[in-house]
Amino acid sequence: EGRIFAVEASRECHTLLKRNIEVNGAANVVPLHRGVWNKVMELDLETTFAQDNSLVAEVQPGERREKVQTLTIDGPVAEQKLDRLDMLSPTLNGAEVEGLEAASDTLKRLRPRIRAAGWYLRGGQRIADLIRPVIERAGYDVFVGPLGNVMALPRERT
Repeated sequence: EGRIFAVEASRECHTLLKRNIEVNGAANVVPLHRGVWNKVMELDLETTFAQDNSLVAEVQPGERREKVQTLTIDGPVAEQKLDRLDMLSPTLNGAEVEGLEAASDTLKRLRPRIRAAGWYLRGGQRIADLIRPVIERAGYDVFVGPLGNVMALPRERT
């Protein structure tokens, strides 16, 4: 049976995630209360309503801030000694660039499919356009939909 690692930076969203896991009996979902970034550190999470949260204030200025510990994508993959990862879906509300920068071992070794939310803007550019070169350098073909949804497939599995 596969596992799903679900990362939520917001305290409120993480609490809701845990409640959903319990109510739905989703024993294979592992909730992690962390932000995703290119290094392990403490950052300010900009928070507003529901899931309008971001580690990047330019993308989502918050009504309030909360401190959050971050992880890298490579971190839990190595800690859990994963030898297979089918799908990587970083919906990081603007932090996709940093998140994918710290996934190089995961992308090189495990070759997961990638689905990302690329419609947010940073510096006037869509996240999809900012992460495309990062993913392509890792040996992926990247497809971007008209609204900025990103799907990437490894050129060849190794």
